[in-house]
Amino acid sequence: MDARQGQLLIFTDMISAAPNTAASHTESLLLPLESTDKKLPVMKMLNAAGMRTWWITSQYAYDEACSPLPFLADEIVSLNSSVDKSQFFDEAVLPELSSVLQKSAGQSRAIFLNIMGSHVKYGSRYPQEFAYFKDSSGMTSLWSALPEAQEIINEYDNSIRYTDFILEQIIRQLETVPNSVLIYLSDHGQDVFDVERRYGHSLNRNCGVEIPFFLWMSPSFEQWRGEEIQYWKECTSRPTMSNCLGFFIADVLDIQVESSRRSLSPLCRDWKPVRRVAAGYAYD
Repeated sequence: MDARQGQLLIFTDMISAAPNTAASHTESLLLPLESTDKKLPVMKMLNAAGMRTWWITSQYAYDEACSPLPFLADEIVSLNSSVDKSQFFDEAVLPELSSVLQKSAGQSRAIFLNIMGSHVKYGSRYPQEFAYFKDSSGMTSLWSALPEAQEIINEYDNSIRYTDFILEQIIRQLETVPNSVLIYLSDHGQDVFDVERRYGHSLNRNCGVEIPFFLWMSPSFEQWRGEEIQYWKECTSRPTMSNCLGFFIADVLDIQVESSRRSLSPLCRDWKPVRRVAAGYAYD
């Protein structure tokens, strides 16, 4: 994605609301309204705005690790039918995305692509032709002298590089779609020998919740939201958390949502910093 840097709004201080997939999806796909016990599903907000919704997933969609909220989408496409997710690659979402874009051309729609990304096992997340990193060059981990750590870190880095490839292919499809926009974020982070001799989910370290978050916009979308985009460019360093996603989408698409919690979105003109706590872990 380096070649796209100038086309992206990259938010540099984003964390997940939870260090695991199901809890993260639950927090991200609900909008907290006036009270903590009253929440609006993002899918329903989009439906109310006249949009049809798709959830296309290359993760296994039917196990205890899943949130029920994605099933509120109008259309669900589950591509991976195996609990053993090895050797199933995220490029499977690309023809499905192309198909949906073609059959829903001219409609107002929101398409969620839920990919495997860099979930363990990292070496099973990419085809072998993407095995680019193979030695300890550039590693900064205290454990990088260990063959075990070198192998895992390289596999993780290769999976990130493969995700970059997938994102590039998605953007290429969207470039020809009028008023298209891509919002990208991870569901959670990973601890890959960052501090301890371990890898995977981390419930009590920053690396377990620190995630990428960016916005790509087509030229026609930039024309539509031009004045606001100039303001958004000033907001990219604001500390935020993935439970802002619904309000962030509303800000991007100019959807009106009445809630005093709307200031959670880093794009909100009334944004205020809040102490970030992810599933009981105090990040700030």
